[in-house]
Amino acid sequence: MAKLAHSKNELARAEVVVTAIEACSDDLKGVVMKLRIKGNSVRYRVLQSELAQLMNDGRIEETIYFAASESSRFTYALEQSPDVSSIALRYQPSEVAIVLPSSEARDWSRTGQVGMYGKVDLGSRGTLELLVEKDFACIDDNDADNADTFPNPKLGAVC
Repeated sequence: MAKLAHSKNELARAEVVVTAIEACSDDLKGVVMKLRIKGNSVRYRVLQSELAQLMNDGRIEETIYFAASESSRFTYALEQSPDVSSIALRYQPSEVAIVLPSSEARDWSRTGQVGMYGKVDLGSRGTLELLVEKDFACIDDNDADNADTFPNPKLGAVC
């Protein structure tokens, strides 16, 4: 059972892993992009098919509801755009999107490069680290969890 943080410090230290089971759109059905928030960092992990869809459509997204009402919705998205020159963050209530430069995203999708990384200046609140990585297979003999992951470059390592 999840424990709620009772203070700002507990919340800052809390690690939240959200894996959405279904996307809102039929076009995105089955997408399971992973989101990890820890301290002042946001990490997305994408499967091979998700990266292909990002390159094809320009955007992938996941939505999670925390209650029955529409206002409880939170969407996290990954976009690629020729209009940005470095990894960027777009935030609005109920949605956060990491935006990758198209040319760098294309290179990343075609190579063994693990991820794309950047930082957002938050002024007096410090910086927010942005990490977007390929989701590699865990070496734990669980083929169901490894479906559509990238081959693990560290065969024999423990995830």
